[in-house]
Amino acid sequence: MNNAQQSNRAGWDALGSTRNRYWLVENLTNQQMLAVRKGIYKYHRLALDTFDEDPESSRKLIIDVLKDMKAVRDVFPNSILIISFLDAKRDELINIFSDGSLPLKREAFDLLATIDPSKSSEYQKIMN
Repeated sequence: MNNAQQSNRAGWDALGSTRNRYWLVENLTNQQMLAVRKGIYKYHRLALDTFDEDPESSRKLIIDVLKDMKAVRDVFPNSILIISFLDAKRDELINIFSDGSLPLKREAFDLLATIDPSKSSEYQKIMN
């Protein structure tokens, strides 16, 4: 990251926007973002990989991941790692929770709408 910053190429500047390569690398190496990195692992390896066998347990695990992301987002509201994760997984999360139990649907919607408020209308599909 330090070498890339010295190259004066676009996207590696720490100043200005937090939506660039510099901040993505910073989020991936920042110890305060550890819960998000562990959550991404849990989401893929522990929840999605076992979803066919036990969808309800997988949904509960994803809820735990979203709770951890919310806690980190409360401290780092512009975290590009969380923004990127939700941009990539939004439709998938909507599909996962659209078939869940009503309490899990409500909890998932509340968490997602809090973490990613600009897309809350899309998350409303979970409740329909």
